[in-house]
Amino acid sequence: MGNVCVPSSGNLTQTNNAVRLCLALCIATLCGCGNAGQPSSPAASIPTETGHAGVIPSPATPAHTTSAPQLPSPGHYATERGWGQLTIAPEAQDTASFSLETLNADASCSFNGKLRGTQAAVYDGDRPGACTLEIAKTGAGAAIRGASGSENACREYCGGNGSFEGDYLPLAATCEPTAMQRTRKAFQSLYDQKDYVKAETTLAPLYRSCLATSSFSDEGAIRNDYAITQHRLGDDARCLEALAPYRDDARRSDEAITDGMSPAIVDDYLGVIHAARTNLKLCGDGAAG
Repeated sequence: MGNVCVPSSGNLTQTNNAVRLCLALCIATLCGCGNAGQPSSPAASIPTETGHAGVIPSPATPAHTTSAPQLPSPGHYATERGWGQLTIAPEAQDTASFSLETLNADASCSFNGKLRGTQAAVYDGDRPGACTLEIAKTGAGAAIRGASGSENACREYCGGNGSFEGDYLPLAATCEPTAMQRTRKAFQSLYDQKDYVKAETTLAPLYRSCLATSSFSDEGAIRNDYAITQHRLGDDARCLEALAPYRDDARRSDEAITDGMSPAIVDDYLGVIHAARTNLKLCGDGAAG
C-alpha cells in the first residue's frame, strides 16, 4: 500500500493501530466514502423519472386542438356586379339567420334559413328542408356553395339556370341596401331643388365606393345621376367619364343591343342605355344615339 502504511517503530500496539487505520482509509477510498462536500456529477442533476419530490417535471406537450369553423360576421354581403346579395343576422352565440337572393341573366334564387358554423340549413316555411348550404368565412367575406349531397335539393330554390355559388364581399355601411336607398332619395330631393353642389356631395360616396357590388340597374342609375349632376356643375369631362361604360351600346340600336339578351333584363338594361344616350349628348358626345 506504499510507505505511508509501514510503522516506523517496533511498538506492536502502535503498529496494530496504524494497520487498522490504514485499512480503514483504504476501504473508505475504495468504497467511495468521503465524497460529501464534493461537486455532484452532471448525471446527478438529470432526473430519471418524473413525479418525484424535488424534481421539476418537464412541461407537458399541449394537446392538439382544432378550432371550430368561424361564423361569418353579421352584416350584408354581395358578389362583384351585385348579382348575389347575402344578409346574416345574429340570433344566439353560435347561430344566425340568413337570407340569400341572387338574380342572374334569366333566373333567380331565393334562400332563407339558419346558419350554425359553416352549415346553413335552408328552411321550407318554419322547418329545415333538404337543402344545406356551406357559408364559410373567407377573410372578411364569405364563400357559398351547396353542401355535399344536397346540390340537387338546393337547385329547387332556383329558377332555370339560376346560380348562387361564389365569393361574397362585405358591404361598407354606405353600400348596404337601405343606406343606398336613403342616399339616393336625399340626392333626388337636392337635385330637384337645383342644389347641385350638395346633390353631388351626397351621391359621391355611392359613386366612388359602391359600384363594384351594385347590380347593373343600380350601377346604371348611380352613374347616370352622377353624370347629369356633373353636367349641371359645368364639368362635362367627369360626366363623360361616369358614362364611359355605356358609350358603345349608346351608339347601337336597341335591336342590336338586345339581340340574344335574356328577356328578364331587357327592359332594365335599355332603361340604363336610354338615359345614358341622353346624358352623353348633353355632355358633348355627339356620336351617342
